[in-house]
Amino acid sequence: MLYPISEVRNFITGLDHPEGVAVARDGTLYAGGEAGQVYRISPDGKKSEVLDQEQSIRLLSQTKY
Repeated sequence: MLYPISEVRNFITGLDHPEGVAVARDGTLYAGGEAGQVYRISPDGKKSEVLDQEQSIRLLSQTKY
């Protein structure tokens, strides 16, 4: 989906250089941080958390390609 530039905005702030953004079917966003963190961001952008290593591994093992 493409948005006009006039509709582009910051969705969430305070993350450490997020990159590699992925969107789950339920609208949850995932992004990697510069120091290896994995962020999980709620679909409305109001809640974010840093997954620990165990949670990140579990998430990756459940991913279907």
